[in-house]
Amino acid sequence: MVQRRMGSFLALLLFAFSAGVFLLGCGSSSSGGQAEVVSSSSRVPKTEELSSEKRSKKYNSYSDIPTPYPTLYCHDAESGWLNIYDESKVVNYADAYRFAGKDVTVEGSASSIVYAASSNGSPYFINMGEGDFAAVIWSQDLASFDQIALHNYVEWSKSDQPLTLTFRISGTVEMYDGRPQIVARDGSQIATMSQYGTWFTMMSDDSVNALMRQRRS
Repeated sequence: MVQRRMGSFLALLLFAFSAGVFLLGCGSSSSGGQAEVVSSSSRVPKTEELSSEKRSKKYNSYSDIPTPYPTLYCHDAESGWLNIYDESKVVNYADAYRFAGKDVTVEGSASSIVYAASSNGSPYFINMGEGDFAAVIWSQDLASFDQIALHNYVEWSKSDQPLTLTFRISGTVEMYDGRPQIVARDGSQIATMSQYGTWFTMMSDDSVNALMRQRRS
C-alpha cells in the first residue's frame, strides 16, 4: 500500500515537472518567433522603403523644389537654374490677352527691355510686340533676380544691336490699360532660351543656392 502511494506520488511529481517544462518551452518559442517576425519582416523592409523613397525624391524628382506656379513649370532637379515647362500651358505673346485672369506661360521675343527708374516702384519691363504684352518686375522684388543679367539686357536694348532673346514668362495674366501683362515676383518666373533649347531662369545665385539647400535637407 505504501509502495503504491509512493509510486503514485512520484508519478504525479514527474507529470507536473514534464508539464512545466512543456509550457515553458512553448512560451519561449512563441515569444522568440514573434520577435523574429518583427525584426525581419516589419522593421528592416520599412527602413529600406523609406531610404529608397528619400533617394528617389532627392535624385529623380522635380516636385520637391517649390515654384510660385507649380502647375506651369518646375525647377530642374540637378541644377536649379533650368525650368521644365508644361508645354500645354505655353502660349504665344500675341494671344496673351485671351488668357486674362488665368495662369499661363507666355513665350515670345523681346522687342525692348526697359528700366523705368523714375516711375513709381522703379519697374523693369520686358516688352513683346508693339504693346502686345509685357512682363513687369518691381524693384522691391529684385533680390530673387539675376540683376547683372537684367541690367545687361537693358543696356543691350539701348544699343543699336537687335535683341535676339526669347523669353518665357510664367504667371497670372492681368490687363493694364488694355495691355496684358504678368507681374513676375520671383526670378524663376522668367527664363530665356539657350542655343540648345533649354530655359535658363533669371534667378539670382542666392535664390538657386537656397533651393538646392532645401532639396538636400
